[in-house]
Amino acid sequence: MKTLLIKTFLFFLLFNTIVFSQWETRYSSEFDITPYLKKIESGQKLDVLVQIPDLKKRYPNDPSIKYLAGILEDDSNKALAIFRGIVEFSPKSKFADAAAFRAYSYYYSIGVYDKARSYSQKLKKDYPSSPYLKLVKKNIPKHNEPITESKQSNTETVSQSNSYKSPQSEKDSTLINNGNYLYQIQAGAFSKEENAVSLNKNFKDAGYDSEITQKNVGGTIFHIVVVGKFKTEDEAHSFLDLVNSKYSLDGRIIPFDK
Repeated sequence: MKTLLIKTFLFFLLFNTIVFSQWETRYSSEFDITPYLKKIESGQKLDVLVQIPDLKKRYPNDPSIKYLAGILEDDSNKALAIFRGIVEFSPKSKFADAAAFRAYSYYYSIGVYDKARSYSQKLKKDYPSSPYLKLVKKNIPKHNEPITESKQSNTETVSQSNSYKSPQSEKDSTLINNGNYLYQIQAGAFSKEENAVSLNKNFKDAGYDSEITQKNVGGTIFHIVVVGKFKTEDEAHSFLDLVNSKYSLDGRIIPFDK
């Protein structure tokens, strides 16, 4: 009986070891995306982009593939969601530290310093040997850049977008010409300059006062599109709801940069 129990115990021990070993191998053997990263660096981004759907299909849960898709994603918000997902759900991935740094960079570029700080601290704590630590700013501002989020619901936004006439229209330029502005809209932050240029052009074609500013975060240049000049918060809120709805953005109100 004792011999039988020992044999049974050894069997389950061996079984668990095999299962754990298989799980560990699957988790650690991520797809090697290095050749694809080199292609992107050499200007062959399109060649990699067309292969993403097939790679996602073949390796649906591979964090390296997700990271590759993230750096190719033109929509900053979608890219951010990918990087945050990697850090949260695949913290031991080969590119988890890179994903954390990209999340930090984006939040720093738009002035959300508390979240930027949390990702910089995560880099220091969880990835102490990461080369990205050298690119993190030592003195991150204690307070976020002042912003005001949209107050209206989606239903109100639709109604407002049908009736609101922006003071930045060429037909109504009163606010543009008499100064003393307090607010403007930060429409988006893009690592890809073409995206910022495209959005800026859309605003200008619509008659809105718009420009592109730049912020260097850890060697990455973010192109930030700001639009509008407003004297009151209510005017800024109304215009924010309009552009968020019309251009599918997630903009925010920031102090006017004189």
